[in-house]
Amino acid sequence: MNKIRFGVSYFTTRDKRHFALDLTEIKEAGFKYIVHTFSERDLEFYKDSMRELVSMTKDAGLSALADPWGVLRLFGGEEYSKWIYVYPHIRQKKHNGEEGYGACPNNPKTTELLEGWVDAVADIGFDGVFWDEIHLDDLACFCEVCNELFIDEYGGRMDLAPSIILREFGALSKRRLMEHLFSYARRKGLSNTLCVLPNITLEELESYIYLRDLDTFSLDPYPAVLKTNFIKFMEEHVPYLFKKARERGLETELWVQGFSLTEEEVSYIDSFFSLIKNKNIEVNRVAIWSFRATESMSYIRPENPEKVWKKFLSYMRRDGRVD
Repeated sequence: MNKIRFGVSYFTTRDKRHFALDLTEIKEAGFKYIVHTFSERDLEFYKDSMRELVSMTKDAGLSALADPWGVLRLFGGEEYSKWIYVYPHIRQKKHNGEEGYGACPNNPKTTELLEGWVDAVADIGFDGVFWDEIHLDDLACFCEVCNELFIDEYGGRMDLAPSIILREFGALSKRRLMEHLFSYARRKGLSNTLCVLPNITLEELESYIYLRDLDTFSLDPYPAVLKTNFIKFMEEHVPYLFKKARERGLETELWVQGFSLTEEEVSYIDSFFSLIKNKNIEVNRVAIWSFRATESMSYIRPENPEKVWKKFLSYMRRDGRVD
């Protein structure tokens, strides 16, 4: 079985004194990289603080990836977006005319803001970007920008199009934006990891593998999302998708749910690693969301974060081997 590099996400503090203690624990546990959340709030108020944390991370011999946590509400994360209120014209529109929560992936202002975010990531000294769960509020965005683009590309109006075509357009909109951002980040010297939430079709999941300038294809098959389909997804879809990723020369990554677990659900972590072994899943990286099983965030803290954290660390102690 292949050797696995372990990672962890981190958002506990921006205080370098407190982070130094956590970093020691992270390094001694054997983690090889940290995914630091880097929200709009961090960009506005904590940019130099993040520079300090990233420098400390790299000085400790770990890689540092930046997560656009809740940025423009296009990406996953328990964080608000200021930009969609400062620039209300970029908000998504739903099929019923209501405003969505996130920004339109086809709006030029969205692209401009995200390029600025990447500029900051490169300036701070991150090694790469962890593009976290890009998503839409509907099958597609129905704003004026998207309607005009849809007419140009499909020859008809969105309100008359069937769901299958709208879903296709929505997926295309996400891929087009991500491929542009991958290219932009690559030119800044940053690597690109794309984490895709598996609440979409297998066909759409696979489509992201073929985007240019992608380095690592990542999945977070959380039981909170997949429910009873967790085992089936791990047994059937993960091996298939990772085989396709390897054929493209990509690294692969899986995430372990370290949040919102009851006492009884902690055993899911045993199932996770057993499935990797029994199904011969070739994965380069495995990470947990998040540090110390998210004990610092009461909103999604597990019932017993210490038990979750120790359970995950017990698998890391096998020298990064699932055997």
